[in-house]
Amino acid sequence: MDKDKQLAKEQYKEFSFIEKIKYFWDYYKYRCIFILVIALLLGYTAYDKLTEVKYDLEIGVYVYDGVEEETPQNTQELFTKWLSKEFNDGKEHPVKVEYYRLPPESAAESEAGVAVATKFTTSLASGLVGGFILSEEMYEKNFTDDGYGILMDKEYSGEIGQNAKGMLGLDKEKTYYFVTIKAGTEQNNSQKAIERHNNAKKIYSRLTEAK
Repeated sequence: MDKDKQLAKEQYKEFSFIEKIKYFWDYYKYRCIFILVIALLLGYTAYDKLTEVKYDLEIGVYVYDGVEEETPQNTQELFTKWLSKEFNDGKEHPVKVEYYRLPPESAAESEAGVAVATKFTTSLASGLVGGFILSEEMYEKNFTDDGYGILMDKEYSGEIGQNAKGMLGLDKEKTYYFVTIKAGTEQNNSQKAIERHNNAKKIYSRLTEAK
């Protein structure tokens, strides 16, 4: 075996540059492909982590009426601007805003209705979402004394005014509520949860000013 290896080395030395590349590729291509795939995956993961936006607050908007396509992005930019001004430290404090269109009450048990309801309860349970903007029906259904009322900071939750509804692209003829989720409960007492709670209070105060 040693003689074969020695012979192979001697032959390899006599190869031209192109022949050496071809020889290397023929014998090591699968190993090279494997290493390349791993390197790409690691690089993508690292890039994704480095460029991932760290939101200071997440807000879910659950309404029955549709909104213009650009409304979610506009609302996100508006809330980010408001929160950044509240901190006044020269940094941007991004707010993530996601809109969800609720199906009619008659279709609440439909696949779409169950999906939205599941998203809502999951967001509440996770403690990641510091505030919600809700239609009157959904607010009354969920944030009552026998519902999720215990999670709501009543001092910083309430009906949204006409000007605020216009800013958020909501129907001015309907009633909507902003709900600030308080921190301090058994499952929602981390420092991050406290920060989200305080940031949601800042947004609510801005919406109150816009009444």
